[in-house]
Amino acid sequence: MKSKFICSAVFAMMLSIHFALAQKITRNLDENIFFIVEVQIKPGQFDNFLKVAREMSDVVKSREPGALNYEWTISPDSTMCSILERYASTEAAMVHMKVFEEEFAEKFNEVVQMTGFTIYGKPGPELIEALGTAAETSRVQVAGFAR
Repeated sequence: MKSKFICSAVFAMMLSIHFALAQKITRNLDENIFFIVEVQIKPGQFDNFLKVAREMSDVVKSREPGALNYEWTISPDSTMCSILERYASTEAAMVHMKVFEEEFAEKFNEVVQMTGFTIYGKPGPELIEALGTAAETSRVQVAGFAR
């Protein structure tokens, strides 16, 4: 009898944890902002590109707690780069935009040429305004899931 009660209690606890996590994931899908940035590395700039990428990554990691993902990947021939960025909210993305503009925009543009910029999620009006024409390439989820 006692083991049946313990099993029921453990099951109930696991079920409540499952529902809490499901609610959190759903909330995050509604709040998170994703950027997919595509750039071409300028000829002769690969070493400088790596320095900028690493410096930016270090700063974002240490000073932007709302940056949940910040991942740079390069093509096999080291000429193209994709940057996956995920922010907890519009506000967190705005913090990143400010840091980027004040500290990195010039360095970044010296080593790469932007070829694509797509926004996923539900950016707030202030982020849409700050992104200007880049916001025209935004996408809002209509189906799917995250695990």
